[in-house]
Amino acid sequence: MTVDDYINQQTSDHQRILRWLRQLILTTDPAVREKIGWQVPVYTCRTQLLCYLNIVRAEAVAVDLAFMRGADLPDEAGLLESRGRKQIKSLVIRNVTDWNNDLIRTYIQEALLLSEGRGV
Repeated sequence: MTVDDYINQQTSDHQRILRWLRQLILTTDPAVREKIGWQVPVYTCRTQLLCYLNIVRAEAVAVDLAFMRGADLPDEAGLLESRGRKQIKSLVIRNVTDWNNDLIRTYIQEALLLSEGRGV
């Protein structure tokens, strides 16, 4: 299965969010790569796990932008959710119009810095 296959299997509302997030992630740094892992889109940078996208099944329309080292990310806006996870934290995206591209990119860039050992 490819990332395109995964996205195409989702509802149109989920597809819109997934495509938007995918574009933001892939254009943040040219070294970011995508693949399917754990049956969801996973993003790496220079072999380091960065984040993944996952449909939140408990809600009508929501996608988790989950950061592997989310507990280490700066979160001045207080938007990251742990939902019982120790290391992974995520932004729960319910609608693309509720979010600012620059804000999402900031979280992705901070995650990239952490994966390169230059973050917090």
